[in-house]
Amino acid sequence: MNIDEAGDEYLCVEAAVVAKSSIVLDVKPWDDETDMAEIERCVRSVETDGLLWGNCELLTYFPVT
Repeated sequence: MNIDEAGDEYLCVEAAVVAKSSIVLDVKPWDDETDMAEIERCVRSVETDGLLWGNCELLTYFPVT
């Protein structure tokens, strides 16, 4: 095999495709005494192959009356 043939084979190799998904969990408290830090700890305790937890944002919830 000469250099030109080796170069052509190199160009034909494709990069591996990495599949990624984003999942948003919208957790609402049952009442005003729900410990959201404990809920977050419990949710983050879930472990599975390939799962990477990102950041968390706790928002103040104002129910519509």
